[in-house]
Amino acid sequence: MTPSPTNARPDLRLVDVSRRYGPVTAVDRVSLDVAPGEFVTLLGPSGCGKTTLLKCIAGFLPPSEGQVVLRDEVMNDVLPHLRNIGIVFQHYALFPHMTVADNVAFGLRMRKRARTAIAGRVQEMLRLVRLPGFADRYPHQLSGGQQQRVALARVLAVEPVLLLLDEPFGALDKKLRVEMQLEVKQLVALLGMTTIFVTHDQEEAMRMSDRVAIMHAGRIVQCAAPEVIYDRPCDLFVADFIGSSNLLDGRIRGTSAGRLRVEVAGVPLEVPCHASVRPAGEDVVVMVRPENLALSETWPSDRPAWAGVVSLALHTGPVMEYEVVVGETWRLRVSRPRMQVESARVWAKGDRVAVTVVDLKAVRIFHGDTAGATSVRSL
Repeated sequence: MTPSPTNARPDLRLVDVSRRYGPVTAVDRVSLDVAPGEFVTLLGPSGCGKTTLLKCIAGFLPPSEGQVVLRDEVMNDVLPHLRNIGIVFQHYALFPHMTVADNVAFGLRMRKRARTAIAGRVQEMLRLVRLPGFADRYPHQLSGGQQQRVALARVLAVEPVLLLLDEPFGALDKKLRVEMQLEVKQLVALLGMTTIFVTHDQEEAMRMSDRVAIMHAGRIVQCAAPEVIYDRPCDLFVADFIGSSNLLDGRIRGTSAGRLRVEVAGVPLEVPCHASVRPAGEDVVVMVRPENLALSETWPSDRPAWAGVVSLALHTGPVMEYEVVVGETWRLRVSRPRMQVESARVWAKGDRVAVTVVDLKAVRIFHGDTAGATSVRSL
């Protein structure tokens, strides 16, 4: 069970939920508690089971095993439209023949609300999503971002217990996508809306979530705050999947005063022991984030370094991305802010450099046989 981070009774509880298609298990014994007002993202590669799990929560698919519990009521046999769950899809599913006002009012009319109450609620929702004055327009007269706001207003108008967002930003361009991510995050936080969000976009998940549930092969392998997922991945799959990582073969050389001595590409590093102490001689995988590496033209006297040659230099706006060949075999990704004083120099292909680790405390060590690992040499 992945508990919610508070002591409050969860709005949503998944208890050993599985979903099978014949011999194929798409969701495998997933348990998760989501606290009231919490924003949890299901994140993972294509085919990991996140959309299938969302459909089980919504009622579009029955679980093969386990329970979906919404505010202490088991939902397994409850029809989707009776679950008091709101869903925003990637393509919004607005009714093209209806005005904005009629789209927002649709769920309220299905619930037989009074006409005057519906009119007031529609205006309230349009103000909330910053679309006052758009009531008489039709979906084809709106931008993508405006259509998304209408879809969100339609869902929020009926005051659902749980909001499900199924990759709702996928149809937007990048700039608008980021703007809408922030708007939606602020809106659901303002309303205290319990939210499950499905995406394959890592930046989106890290930017919006209170917790991120990383899924792999139908299971949640780690569920934690975004900074924990990034800084302290539980295994090689998460380390490789989240962000950019240098995953390097290493060998344990011993321990000293709570620190682990590990040799990586011929260079000895002393890192804190974040997990169980491993015996000397054991092969491991060492994770160093690109932003945790620095380049210099002089050999440092106070820290270990790799000698390398810049093989690739890319301008990406505020950040310079480098690839440095070490020992003719290893390739290290290095990411440095362009405006940082100590990194003001812009390196070019062919430059000889010394590569050092900025913060050894941020280095992570994994067993070499950790499930889900990918190639660890050339990144």
